[in-house]
Amino acid sequence: MKVLIVILLFFLSPLAMSQNDTTMASISGHLKDYDTFQPIPFRCVRLLAPSGRLINGACADFDGNYVLNNVPLGIYTLKIIEDDYEIDVVENVRISAARNYVFDFILVKKPIEKKVRNRRRRFRKWKGK
Repeated sequence: MKVLIVILLFFLSPLAMSQNDTTMASISGHLKDYDTFQPIPFRCVRLLAPSGRLINGACADFDGNYVLNNVPLGIYTLKIIEDDYEIDVVENVRISAARNYVFDFILVKKPIEKKVRNRRRRFRKWKGK
């Protein structure tokens, strides 16, 4: 009897563990520059709940590839915020099955703002004799 229980536990435990994976998905993709179409490395992708709360996040590797693992099923927003690129947002991302979803981003650089200095010229009054 004990042998039968051990055999059943041995065969049923992987089945029970695989059911946990059916509620998690993954999101992956590439980040590329609009002008050069080169990969953008080390930029962060954020997965936000509809309330704005951070659910998951990942940074791109050297080739511009990112992967968000263990994403629960639901509706989310993907957001990329970087200093030198425009903010890119994909809203209403519906994760409805345990599979890999692919979102590629082509980011546009922000225009370079020139700093204007306001120089005041100071004139001295000469007191002549």
